[in-house]
Amino acid sequence: MGRSGSTWIASLINFSNTHRDIFEPFLPKRVAEANIFEYTQYLNPHSDYPGYVEAARNILEGKLKRQPWLDSGNTRLISYKRLIKDIRTNLMLGWFHNKFPTMKIILLVRNPFSVVQSFMDLGWGIEPCGTRREINILLEQKELLAAYPIIEQSLTKIDIEDTFESLMFQWCIMNYVPLKQLPGTSIYLTFYENYMLNPHLEIERVYNFINQKLDTSIFNTLKQPSRTSYAKREFSIDNIRFNSEQIDRGYQILDMFGLADLYDRNLHPRYPHVNS
Repeated sequence: MGRSGSTWIASLINFSNTHRDIFEPFLPKRVAEANIFEYTQYLNPHSDYPGYVEAARNILEGKLKRQPWLDSGNTRLISYKRLIKDIRTNLMLGWFHNKFPTMKIILLVRNPFSVVQSFMDLGWGIEPCGTRREINILLEQKELLAAYPIIEQSLTKIDIEDTFESLMFQWCIMNYVPLKQLPGTSIYLTFYENYMLNPHLEIERVYNFINQKLDTSIFNTLKQPSRTSYAKREFSIDNIRFNSEQIDRGYQILDMFGLADLYDRNLHPRYPHVNS
C-alpha cells in the first residue's frame, strides 16, 4: 500500500544494482500494458482470466518499453533479473502466485496509523489522474466482496465518510486479503518498522529469501531517503498525531479483520521473526 516505504525497501533489495528496477507498472493511467486492470484490481487466485494472464506476463517478464515512469529508479541498460515494486497489486498476489509460481513475492507492511496519517497529510485516497475514492474502487468489486464477506460485514460498523475510518478500513482490506491468500512459505512478510528496529537482521532475512548475496556496505546507507520520501522515517507513537480515541477506534477496526495483534501500542510489529 502507498506510504509504506516500498520505494526505500526496493532500493535496499536492489542495492547492488543486479535487477532492472520497474516502478509501479500496474498503474493503468501510466502504463498502457496495464489498461486491462482496474486501479487496485482484485483477482480470484483460482480463476484464469486469460486476458489478464497475458497482460500480467508481459509486465512481470519485463516486456515493457523503457519510459520515465517505469524506469525512474533504474540504472541498468541490460538485465536478466527484475525487481517489480508496486503498491496496487496486493489483491492480486494470490493470483500471481498461482499463475507465476516461481516468482518471489514480498509483502511489505507498515503500521496503519503511520500510513493513514501520511495519506491524510498528503490528501491521498483518490485514484491518480481520476476522481474516484480508492475505497470505493475496492467496494465496487463484487467478486472481492463475495470472496471476503468480512468486508461488507465490517462496512456496517464503519463511517465510510470519515477520512480516518475509511483509510483504516482500506488498510485492513489491502493487507487482510493477501495474508489470507498466501499463508506460510508462499510469501515473504516483512515489516517496515523492523528495518529501523533491527535493520541488519531484517535485511539479511529478505536477502536470504531472494537467494542473493548481501553487500554489507548497504548498512552505511540506511539513513538516506528514497526518491519518493516526503519526510524523515519515524514510526514512534510519539510522532502519531491521532488522539487516544482515534487510536482506540483504529484498533477496533483492525480487530474486525483480526489484524489488531500485528502491532503493539508502540506501533512495533509483534512478530519481528514472523518469517523464521
